Amino acid sequence: YEIVVSDWSSDVCSSDLYQCTWINVVPTIIAYLMNAPTPKDKGLDVSRVKFCRSASAPLPPELHRAFEEKFGIGIIETFGMTETNAPCFTNPYDPKKRKIGSPGTAYGNEAKVINPATGHEQPRGTPGELMIRGDNVMTGYYKMPAETAAAFVDGWFCTGDMGYLDVDGCLQIVGRNKDMIISGGENIYPAEVENAMNAHPAVKEVGVIGVPHQRWGETPMAVVVLRAGLTADPAELIAFTRDRDRK
Repeated sequence: YEIVVSDWSSDVCSSDLYQCTWINVVPTIIAYLMNAPTPKDKGLDVSRVKFCRSASAPLPPELHRAFEEKFGIGIIETFGMTETNAPCFTNPYDPKKRKIGSPGTAYGNEAKVINPATGHEQPRGTPGELMIRGDNVMTGYYKMPAETAAAFVDGWFCTGDMGYLDVDGCLQIVGRNKDMIISGGENIYPAEVENAMNAHPAVKEVGVIGVPHQRWGETPMAVVVLRAGLTADPAELIAFTRDRDRK
């Protein structure tokens, strides 16, 4: 990878004025950077980089902490959608006020979590569908009246994302409405399993999907990419994930 730092020098442009001060990445890029040399190793000066913004998908807490420790650059995790004009949740600039594992609190709009079956607002800590309302939210899909009508309930936009607001109002994403796995009548959110398995030192990346099961109807299956030079068999990973769930 390269972080490009401008080296302009003229009467008008100066390297003291034009340099990268923050970077914007997705969790997949952060995972790849963890297997790359640091800027210092490559002779790059990134002292002007104040923070890294991560978006597009939940960032596993273990990966978040590892990146900050290796690169010395703090991560501000955010959450947004095209329909909400990009970020509608964000962590603050102050590192002491950020919450690792969450994209922060509602930003520039209102947010609530409802029970999709009843439409009632869920209490803090209880998962449901995330709803957004504000001037930043689109008015509708272009020439798609039926889809627009289905996307709104009493002025609230249905994001399709499943999660909950904690006691501080910080969003915790657990998955997509359509991605939820129902196994033996129990709701299983892939993101929760992925976060638990990502904490294993041998796991580089993991994705959890639902597969048919004769007894339970559906059961979760994890697709895992291991770190170079490390090993872990399925039984070990399953035991590790179950142990973290009990904690």
